[in-house]
Order: sequence, then structure tokens, then C-alpha cells
Amino acid sequence: MIIDPRQLPRACLEAALAETRDIVTVGAVANIDEAVAIVCERGTDAVLVNLAADRFDEAALSLIVRRLREAGGSLVVLVLKETIEPEQALAAAYQGVRVLLDDAISLDRIVQSIGFACAGWVIYPAFDYTRILCGATGTRQSYGEQPEPMFTRRQEQVLALLERGATNKEIAIELGLRERTVKAHVRALMRRLNANNRTQVVAIVSRDKMA
Repeated sequence: MIIDPRQLPRACLEAALAETRDIVTVGAVANIDEAVAIVCERGTDAVLVNLAADRFDEAALSLIVRRLREAGGSLVVLVLKETIEPEQALAAAYQGVRVLLDDAISLDRIVQSIGFACAGWVIYPAFDYTRILCGATGTRQSYGEQPEPMFTRRQEQVLALLERGATNKEIAIELGLRERTVKAHVRALMRRLNANNRTQVVAIVSRDKMA
């Protein structure tokens, strides 16, 4: 079952998955209430939640997973997200999401992931979670160890181009990304720096460099 409030992406994803040989039945709904009603009535093996470019909300995701599990027991929950930060991945794993995928992934990979997840696998991006786990458990940094960077490598690349005054389109071309992915990275930088816009992002970073 697919959960996606956007009608066109929902219909496209449903049609694409319905054409595959490995999935017997596909359904699609707009919200969790519709999903729970169907799970209670007919059941399902897996639920694919398409968050796309939505803001990551751990509390909302927790509610979705809990209600699905209450309705369908041990069904598998998979999440599609446009960009994924390590902290978001760890939060999703904590909430019981079995699979977390970048929505740029191919349809074949999505189908494979559904199959693996139903067979008991857990599939997540290959981040280094050490820093986050250490922070969560209060473990101190080892002596002589270099501090973790504030931004991911990709965020640093986007930031460098922002400082040069590049537009999102120019950054996308320079880094070989989709423009909406660049926008997501800019939003992540804004959140990390508590900035209201890209100009403030550049100003805050410039100020910190001078400090």
C-alpha cells in the first residue's frame, strides 16, 4: 500500500508498482486514516510512505507507524524521502521504519527493497552513525580525535557555491544534482544555522569564519 497525499505522484507510483511481476496487489491512499481502514479490512504486507520533500517530522512518523502496526501487526513500513540526514535516519529506525530510501532511487530498487524488507531485512543509507550514537548515549569524544564537521560533504559543496552567489539552478548544474535536491540542501543548511533564508546562511557562515 502507498500513502501519499499528492494525487499525481500517488497515482504514478501505484501504476508503476502494479506493472511489476513481484508485487501481486497495489493500493494507494491519501492519508493514514484511509490506510488504517484498508489494513483493518483486508490487510497488507507492506506500506510505502512517500514523504517526498515534506519536512521530516519524527512525531508524525511515529504516529503513522504506531497506527499501522496497531491495525496490521507486523507489516513492513518503508519511507521515501527526497534528502536524508543521518539524524533523520536514526530517528526513523528508532520509530520502527524498516526501509528508508532516497526518492531518486530507481523503481527496480524500490521493488527489491520491498522484497528484502518483507524477508526481514533492514535497509538504510550508508551513513557513519557513530557521532550521533555517541552523542545520544553521552559517550565522550576520544582524545586526539578530530571533531565531526558541522555539515555533510554535499552541504559544504552547496554552501561554497552559495557563498559565490550561485543560484539553485547553477548549483544543480555544477554538482550534477536535481534543482529540487539543491533546494532541500539549502533548507537543511537554513535549519542547521537557524537562518531564515540563503542570504542569512552565507552571512552566518562568513561571521563565524571571521570570529
